[in-house]
Amino acid sequence: MTHDFVDINVSYGNWPFQSFALNSLEALTDHLKVSGISHAFASHLGSVFDPDTEQFNRMLVQDCSSISNCFPVPTVNPAVPGWREQLEALLEIADIKALKAYPSYHNVNLSSKEMDEVARFASESNLQLMIVVRLEDARTRYHGLGVTGVPTAQMIEFCQTHTSINPVFLNAYLPEIREISSSVSNVYFDTSFAAWFFVMETLRDSVGLSRILFGSHSPFLTTGASLDKVRLARLSELEKTIVLRQNASELFGL
Repeated sequence: MTHDFVDINVSYGNWPFQSFALNSLEALTDHLKVSGISHAFASHLGSVFDPDTEQFNRMLVQDCSSISNCFPVPTVNPAVPGWREQLEALLEIADIKALKAYPSYHNVNLSSKEMDEVARFASESNLQLMIVVRLEDARTRYHGLGVTGVPTAQMIEFCQTHTSINPVFLNAYLPEIREISSSVSNVYFDTSFAAWFFVMETLRDSVGLSRILFGSHSPFLTTGASLDKVRLARLSELEKTIVLRQNASELFGL
């Protein structure tokens, strides 16, 4: 199949619990392009733990500006005062198509008034809202980091409450994807943490590929292995294209 894939789940920067060989955005996107990924949605890891998200969001916008088809996905931390004004300023200088929230890392409940404000802002600004369920598998996470995945019940309630937006849940496990999609339809998921025998076939039959977007979660996960999950699946070429390119192109207007 042709190499023109869209990766909606890419991060770069320093991570305190793991050393990445590809820790600059330029090096990472060069690697992605060699792998056949022509478009990437990237976020800066510095905004996960540092309360000053604005400096990393601006760094992200600057880094993406010199790389073709690399779209910045700034972090929204509703616990930071002035987050709305900071993001509005970014929207004036960059082609931003999505925002990313890290509820577990920023100690924010999806059912909170703060996340209601985030959802409202995303809707009013015509932005997709990406919600990170987790960044690392619980089996490999640093033992001193007591961060757990976003509860499935919260994700379902969030979708039911905010029917005007279609959140994209990143790094959800297969059972979570199946449970959420059986309760709500205004939702998307990426492929990164969906793992099991014949996982893509399972997603097709139980969820529907129209809700599934390719996400490699590079550099946390191996890009080639993430791609092979789709490329080697027992899907038609059209079905693979739907996941690897078409769904993201339609959702983000590429």
